[in-house]
Parts: sequence; C-alpha cells; structure tokens
Amino acid sequence: DAKSGDASGNEGDAKSGDASGNEGDAKSGDASGNKSDAKSEGDLENEGSPADESAPGSEENPEEGGSESTAGVTDEEKASMVASMSDEDVLVYYLEKYPDLKGMFGTSFLATQAGLKALRTAECTDSVALMGFDAGKEQLEALKNGEIKGLVVQNPFGMGYAAVVAAARTVLDLGNEAQVDTGYTWVTQENVEDASIREMLYE
Repeated sequence: DAKSGDASGNEGDAKSGDASGNEGDAKSGDASGNKSDAKSEGDLENEGSPADESAPGSEENPEEGGSESTAGVTDEEKASMVASMSDEDVLVYYLEKYPDLKGMFGTSFLATQAGLKALRTAECTDSVALMGFDAGKEQLEALKNGEIKGLVVQNPFGMGYAAVVAAARTVLDLGNEAQVDTGYTWVTQENVEDASIREMLYE
C-alpha cells in the first residue's frame, strides 16, 4: 500500500509511516504513532493567552470588522433597520451624534416639517436654528413661536402669472427664456405680519 509499504504487510498510515503500522499524526511524525500537537513548545506554553488584540472587530480595533454596536449584525439586518427608520428618526440620530450642531435647512415643505418634528423630539428647538422652504400653516405657527427662524417663501401669484405668459409665448411661437424666476421672499418672525409678506403666504 502506498500509505505505508511496511515489511509486515500491515497497512500503516502515510501520515506517520512508522514501522508498526500504527497510525501516528502527521503533525508530529513520531516513531510510536502517538499523536502530538503540531504546535511548537512555545505555542503550547502560550496556550490560553488572550486573542490577538489587533484582530478585526476587537474592541481595541473596532474600525476593522465593525464596532461593538454592530458586532454580529448582518448586512440584511442593518438594511432592515435603516428601512424601518422614518425621516424624523434619521434626523434625531444625527442630532444625537452631533450635539454641537447649530443649524438645519429644510429644502422642501416635507423636509422642513420633518426637521421641526425631529427638533421637538430631541428638545433642540432653542439650540438649533431651523430654516425651511414654503409656508404651510404649521410652519407659519412655528415661525411665529420661534421654533423656525426663517422661511424661503415662493410667490404663488408670480408662479401662476409667469406660467400663463410662458404658455402664451409658446402658442405664438415667440419663445421663452430657459429659466423663469417666479420670485421668492425671506420671511422671519419680524416681517411675517407685513402687508407685502402677507400677500405671499398660503396655508
């Protein structure tokens, strides 16, 4: 047998190749066929020593392989957690992560509303300046009580007027400008009651 080829005809293990045909461990290859560990004496002496501190995912090296908060969490579980978060949840998360944040800007009516709810939840309406876009009823109320510092308010009359002019010019083959500015105004707690501003507010 290629495994041993001993003189007695007994099949010995190629792992040891000992004369008796008893199976010895290839890790040691000792003459008696008794198994010994492949680790060196120095390794054996250090058996039971703590795991390598620089291993990925360890507390000492959390950046390689994750941190304690994400240890054992699969990508699918992380994706599920993110999908279950609302816009407000995400904003609250960042407010907690960056406690020195000074300002927030909502680029739409919905974004401004989400920011307002998040600041209320985190109790940060006094320390974080919220500025937004559009002027719905709740936004105007928050502006008046100081929770919103300012609003970029569109000009509804200008939007309608410019749309009719552009349509007429198209029908008459007169052409239109590539970009039509329908106007906007900056509304704050100080000017929200001005007559010129009131004309542009809508709820």
